[in-house]
Amino acid sequence: TATVFQSYGLFPHMNVGDLVLVVDEDRFGGLTTWVAGQQTGYSSFGDYGDVIVYRPNGADSVHPIIHRAMTYVDTAAVEESGLAQFYADPHGGYITKGDNNPYIDQGNLRIAGIGMIEPVKKEWIVGKALVAVPLVGYLPLHLAEFAVIVVVIILIHDLILARRKGKEE
Repeated sequence: TATVFQSYGLFPHMNVGDLVLVVDEDRFGGLTTWVAGQQTGYSSFGDYGDVIVYRPNGADSVHPIIHRAMTYVDTAAVEESGLAQFYADPHGGYITKGDNNPYIDQGNLRIAGIGMIEPVKKEWIVGKALVAVPLVGYLPLHLAEFAVIVVVIILIHDLILARRKGKEE
């Protein structure tokens, strides 16, 4: 199944306002990390590996994050790296990073009400980005304003027609 998401910015390969088509992470082959993509030459959105959409720390209360899967680490690697100090229950998962961010999300990105972003468990992944359509995502973001403009145009059109009709009589 495919899902469409609004990009909130994965500069420079996706921009705010892009409409992103997201598919299951194992559709069209398994999920490829940046490290694996570097070894195989696989790339998407201008860099190695896949871009994933995930629910930060599994939470449904915040917008999903669209970032590149950099590598997969097990629990031992998390503990050895020093990342375990940020989490009550250290676990393995994907390490992610926005293409325009200088640092990985884990250990560096904190979301209000969620806390420090943990390594991404497979069940937190919504899917992987397949294609981004520039600017189309602005329409759903500004649907109310668009509707108001259409109504105003219709009213002006009706007023003009009514005046013409009044002048003809």
